[in-house]
Amino acid sequence: RGWGALFRVARRRMESCLGDDPLADRRRRGCTDYSCFCLFAACLLAQGTVLTYGYQNGDPNRFLGLPNYRGEFCGVSPAVVDRPFLYFCKDAVGRLNWTAPICVDACPSPVPGSPATRACPFGSSEDYPSEEWMGELCIPTGKEHMEDVAKWVWSGHLVGLTLQLSQMVRMWPVLAISGVAAMMLSFAYLLLLERMAAVLLWVGLGVLAGVPALIGSFAI
Repeated sequence: RGWGALFRVARRRMESCLGDDPLADRRRRGCTDYSCFCLFAACLLAQGTVLTYGYQNGDPNRFLGLPNYRGEFCGVSPAVVDRPFLYFCKDAVGRLNWTAPICVDACPSPVPGSPATRACPFGSSEDYPSEEWMGELCIPTGKEHMEDVAKWVWSGHLVGLTLQLSQMVRMWPVLAISGVAAMMLSFAYLLLLERMAAVLLWVGLGVLAGVPALIGSFAI
């Protein structure tokens, strides 16, 4: 008798949640927590204020390029707008100089046996084979300096953040399409939840039970 009563109570609550109870839609609805609503509205207002101030007084384009030794952002600042790649010159002993990177219009790729030179902040420097990386940085094609460049990129949190943000800005059409598709699928799911809640419930339970069983059958 106890299990039967518990089953009837659970069934009654499920029917109420699924909309089968005729009294469920007649209940009075309203805001149940005004203090949390006011706090949420204040957070939205503060976020909007910060975004407005940053848009009016900041320069989002700075995240589209890496800075050279003069503080100019490659491909963004007027003086280097036609040189979008950051390049590290070699010093006198053949090591990469991390303190004085320059902006170049293309990553150097000298011909073997006839290396080219270029003017760097500390003097003339010999070019080394390099390739573009993430549209902003010239990295060596050989393993001699690859690890050093990788350490420089990932040790600087600002550099990694700049590279990630620049890719997000360049890929905004894909992100916008993904956002619209996610909203449409969300509304479609809510519509199905309103019209076919019981079907979704049993399908979900079937998937939760069937997928592990299927994986287990292959593992045996």
